[in-house]
Amino acid sequence: MTGDGHRPIPLWASSRGIHVMVRMALSQQGRTAIPTGTLGDFRKALDETRSRVVIVAAEDLQAGGLDAALLERLVGDGTEVVLLSSARPLPDPPGPRTRVLPVPFTARGLLDALSGALESAWPSRGSAEALDAPAPVLPPLPPLSSPSPASGSEAIAELVRREVERVVAEAARKVVEEVARRVVPELAEAMIREELARVLRESDETALAGPGGPDDDR
Repeated sequence: MTGDGHRPIPLWASSRGIHVMVRMALSQQGRTAIPTGTLGDFRKALDETRSRVVIVAAEDLQAGGLDAALLERLVGDGTEVVLLSSARPLPDPPGPRTRVLPVPFTARGLLDALSGALESAWPSRGSAEALDAPAPVLPPLPPLSSPSPASGSEAIAELVRREVERVVAEAARKVVEEVARRVVPELAEAMIREELARVLRESDETALAGPGGPDDDR
């Protein structure tokens, strides 16, 4: 029986920045996440993985018409919740099965929250599940590749900067396309009118000048 630390962890968040930060943190322990953007996809991932811990963004939870207490009921009694929130002050957890983590977060902060959640989710030796299989032992946290908290903050800042640059570049491209679509036809029409007026003006001047050429002196 493999421990929950090796199972994919359902992640409900629409923010790509959160997806990247979660994947980076989990990769340091060889874990993976199943990113979802809707309540339906999240429930499907939860049913497929039967993970004992889930990660949910508070903003997406509210957008789905749920709160932390309803989320605890949704995932079931045996599953712990790591709630990612950008609100300040942080909301109070509805119960002992929910851990609230501020956004942005460090890799160490997320791994610590997940480890605490998994430790709480393991069944005791006296439970029926423990009688069927040896009690799993949560693997210790390996040292982070960058032990300095400042380095972790710099990595998150770099990820956020790249995401902002991507969003700005995409927005700028759309603005340029919209301006080109509206302005270029107008400029082309103005240039055509100007060129037509010039040709007509030259034709009128030629007509007024009368016939010319070497035969005029005869």
